[in-house]
Amino acid sequence: MFAPETPAPAATGASYLYVKSFLREDRAKEAEAQIEGLGMPAGVIQKRVGSADLYIVYSGPYPDAQVASAMQKAGAKGFFKRAVGSRPGERAAVQNNSSSRYFQGS
Repeated sequence: MFAPETPAPAATGASYLYVKSFLREDRAKEAEAQIEGLGMPAGVIQKRVGSADLYIVYSGPYPDAQVASAMQKAGAKGFFKRAVGSRPGERAAVQNNSSSRYFQGS
């Protein structure tokens, strides 16, 4: 059975990247392995949404000074990415290109 991984708490001034969400655990694990293959830390969190399980792939934590380069590296490989100020699934400020908004994990 899937045991959700919880990322280590981000240090002050650090962020996680939301990479992508999947309905299937195996696909989330494949994406996690691809991110790790880029030399980037990655993990998967399981979240219940209605009657379905959602598997959220994240990368990090990254110091604020490294967020832009991590986003660029993930984006170059075709991964959707957003910087989230805290671990995925928690309410946090999100940086997505030039706009800021709140991300509420669902």
